Amino acid sequence: MKITAKILTLLMLVAMATFSVSCGGDDDEKSDREVQIDKLVGTWNATEVLFEGSTPPLDHSKFQLVITKDGKTRAKYEALGRPQGPSAWPASGSFEFGSNAKTNLIRDDQTNIQYSVTDTELTMSFTFTGEPYAASGGRAKNVEGGWDFKFTKVQ
Repeated sequence: MKITAKILTLLMLVAMATFSVSCGGDDDEKSDREVQIDKLVGTWNATEVLFEGSTPPLDHSKFQLVITKDGKTRAKYEALGRPQGPSAWPASGSFEFGSNAKTNLIRDDQTNIQYSVTDTELTMSFTFTGEPYAASGGRAKNVEGGWDFKFTKVQ
């Protein structure tokens, strides 16, 4: 009888342990950074581009950002359809989160980007002060200053 009681007690303990592990709990919740990465991943078409509050002199009508995951809290990007001439965007690079994962990204060239993202819209604002990125050259003064980008998600 004592053996049966011990076996039943042991089985109950194993069942309770199994149940508590399978319930998950807070460990399954994603961090703010993981949630934001999931929102950022995709292809984004530029719908509005402003330079110093006005339409930039270079055509951004085909500009796209393709953002992919690079781990749980980093992202890579490709900038497609960049205008001919100088650009405030390199052809590719990566982002890390800044001080607030919901509003701040740091591009790998140390450009600090304020952003907002939903499932379908992305806005990015930054001040560019570095050498322009361009295959065909151009003067830095054409891209140094404040940029605002609005995007809609393609996929």
